[in-house]
Amino acid sequence: MAAQLAFERPAAGQDRRWGFLSRLALRFEQFLQAADGVFATDTVWYCAIGLLAAVQFTLIFAHKPWLDEWQALQIAVQSPTIDDLMLNLRYEGHPPPWYFALRWLSALTGKPLLALPLAAAVLACAAQGAVLLASPFRRLDRLMIATSQFMLFEFLTISRSLTLGVTCAILAVTLWRRGAWSWLFIALLPLCDFLFGVISVGLAFLRWREGKAPPLGIGLWLVAGVTSAWSVRPPADIIPAFAPKSLLVGIPQWMANFSTLGLPLQWKDFAPVWNNPPPLPLTGFALCAFLMLCVVETRARRIDALMLWSFIALTLGFSLFVYPLAIRHLMLAALVLILLVWKRLDEGGRQAGTAFRAWLLIAAVCGLSTALLSAVMPFNTADRAAAEIRRLGLADKNWVSFPDSSGQGIAARNGMLFERAGDHCAQDFIRWNHTSTKWVWTGKNLYVDFARKARRDGQFYVLSDFALENRGGLVRLIETVPAGYDGQAFALYGVGAGRPDSSANRPRCNGPALRFPI
Repeated sequence: MAAQLAFERPAAGQDRRWGFLSRLALRFEQFLQAADGVFATDTVWYCAIGLLAAVQFTLIFAHKPWLDEWQALQIAVQSPTIDDLMLNLRYEGHPPPWYFALRWLSALTGKPLLALPLAAAVLACAAQGAVLLASPFRRLDRLMIATSQFMLFEFLTISRSLTLGVTCAILAVTLWRRGAWSWLFIALLPLCDFLFGVISVGLAFLRWREGKAPPLGIGLWLVAGVTSAWSVRPPADIIPAFAPKSLLVGIPQWMANFSTLGLPLQWKDFAPVWNNPPPLPLTGFALCAFLMLCVVETRARRIDALMLWSFIALTLGFSLFVYPLAIRHLMLAALVLILLVWKRLDEGGRQAGTAFRAWLLIAAVCGLSTALLSAVMPFNTADRAAAEIRRLGLADKNWVSFPDSSGQGIAARNGMLFERAGDHCAQDFIRWNHTSTKWVWTGKNLYVDFARKARRDGQFYVLSDFALENRGGLVRLIETVPAGYDGQAFALYGVGAGRPDSSANRPRCNGPALRFPI
């Protein structure tokens, strides 16, 4: 008996080392059990759902769009014909359904600015409803998923094709046991984005493996995939917005960004800034914690592990050799993990462990913190910059944007065109087909180009999110507009003071386009 007790009792040093963590884990489990009991009451549960719906819709309709959201809306609304829209999308690399939806909503309401929040609101109803009312998680876990930074803000407040893809993926898993309806949403996934096409391959494989792959479902999925690939075939003159970096830079950058999945706290220079990883001391811990969570939640399920780790590896390879994926794209790995656990529970498998629930709690705290932050800080301040340009009486002047994306949104709100730095053309949305901007990115060449343009055309104005230098009186700062949560500030500059105002009228960089309805 003494020998048995000695075997069961940890050594004194080991007890001191792990005792605190054991007590902490026990307290956390007790907290979760108490919270589970609270939400077991129907009155509390449905009040929580109502409160969440109010928060979600407030976030959506108060959200200030940023570059990618404006780009999609402008292409959808300003393309004169469907043929022009399809051509513009070949420079985007995105399939058309999201753009068709925005175009239809704009025409239906007569107010294009309503299209983005309306699309997000409809999809949020479907996705959040499925999570809260149809998923097999505990009620508390459902609420934490719904209020997580991933769902509440990144996927369902920011209105992009990502929103459509996330909703389709959730509905595909929700309808998994309800006949063949899940095939409809599996087939829609490739029409949302390339990464969702990859997710659709995994879901289609699982359906086939279960013997639930009717010819109609497989055929619909294959047609959708081929249609999506055809719609995004790149033109010969396309260039990526961001070029891949070397392995020495790209791998650490991917690791830092991927750590945000473990701790969705986006932070920079001692302040919350979107699309940035957590503070440096926490990135390594967050990365390791999330990867360990993936190991724990897919153990003994080889197919789940293969799907999840293949997707993670794909994001790394794609970032290194094709296009550096942003944090919002990498967060789809978190969605894949949640959906795999969802499917396991649907099959009667083991409940999500304490580590998974702790991760959901952290993500929920970050999501609700972002919701509070959104009440005091706009996501983007392009509307303020546009209003400032109007106040100064400069909306009808010759403007240059640097980088090219700086003028997005302002151009739409003010009905303006921004000339590309280094190019002899102007735009209100971006076509990724230019080459000369690579030349002007170096500081010396930029100011040489500004001086040449001032001599040729006269005084003009520059919109930038960079701090430009006043070299020999060439550039003068007029006004600045502070950044919102997305971190993009706006600075208005005058170039070539003392010369007559430029009357340059450049042709469009982006081909046939209507003006955005103001």
